[in-house]
Amino acid sequence: MKIFDLLKMLWHGVGLLLVLSLAGCSGSGSSGFDLGFGPVGEAPAEDGSDGTTGPAVGVTGSTGAVGPAGPTGDPGETPGMSIISGVAVKGPLNGARVWAFGFDNGSGSCTFNGIVVGAPVEGENGPLRCALGMAPTGAGGSYSLDISPAYSGPVFLEVLGGNYIDEATGNPRGGPARFSLTAVLPSAPQAGETEVAGIQFFTSLAAARIVRAARQGVVPTADVVRDINTQVARRFGLDTIDILRVLPVDFANPRADASDDRKIFAIVLAGFAQLARDLDGLDPVDLIQAIVRDGEDGIFDGLEDGDRGRPVTPQGTQQAIAAETVSERLASAIERMQASERNLTGVKVRPAILEAIRRGGN
Repeated sequence: MKIFDLLKMLWHGVGLLLVLSLAGCSGSGSSGFDLGFGPVGEAPAEDGSDGTTGPAVGVTGSTGAVGPAGPTGDPGETPGMSIISGVAVKGPLNGARVWAFGFDNGSGSCTFNGIVVGAPVEGENGPLRCALGMAPTGAGGSYSLDISPAYSGPVFLEVLGGNYIDEATGNPRGGPARFSLTAVLPSAPQAGETEVAGIQFFTSLAAARIVRAARQGVVPTADVVRDINTQVARRFGLDTIDILRVLPVDFANPRADASDDRKIFAIVLAGFAQLARDLDGLDPVDLIQAIVRDGEDGIFDGLEDGDRGRPVTPQGTQQAIAAETVSERLASAIERMQASERNLTGVKVRPAILEAIRRGGN
């Protein structure tokens, strides 16, 4: 029995299933996560121009929300839209686009309770994903997008483009273009409610592991999504930090009233910029993507998932990522960013976090 048929059968027993398993994840030589939403590592282009505009879904309003439709499929507006908001960070990403994708109702349709919640997005297995909405990021990487309250399943978030200030150098850099930063929200917010979702390295790693689990036949229920997000946090000693809902501050311009957890999270994420600089000036975004590819199988060993003999190399380089890169070297990079004059958070990373990173936690 094909995975597609199995998922459709399970739909009737467990409700909405995340059909990420229908699309491949990045493999050897791939520069992104191929989830069947479009070309690998790119948002599906509506005009074929730059690959960053996303699918043509009839977006409406300032947030780019997909206009829900009534039972007849006619475009309309539903009071009490569901809201997803947060920040996209590799330093804070300004001018990027955040896309929200839902998953079909088990029969290849984006209609739930008689309401069309979004536009089907063609993938290699057909129109099995639903583009729920899009929103640009503003100052500090913040975004807020509306989706139809009729949709209640897991939400896959993807951010592309934009620009940010490199925390290690203070220089401007372009945001993710060859691949996306991602996150998976366990379930969509209910009508009139807001769910918070940050999008950064840790959520991208969790999203890659959720995809891998689905490809292996694990039904990605809300509990499964939550468990994998928690496992990733624990691997890096972030037991007290919800990687999805704790939104890191701007490392060099933090809010004075922000919690210590938000400031600590910002320092830890800034460590990847310093790590990239230490590794002969790699692009931080390319380094993050390579580390995600390395760790999506749950083991940081410097090898591609599914090909135990192929070293992980960042896009456009032949420089292999050593197994200790995400342990001792990352911890040292975080400590240097903590001591940096650019760090205006006024806090220190808890020793337990640095100890967990140094141990490797595989």
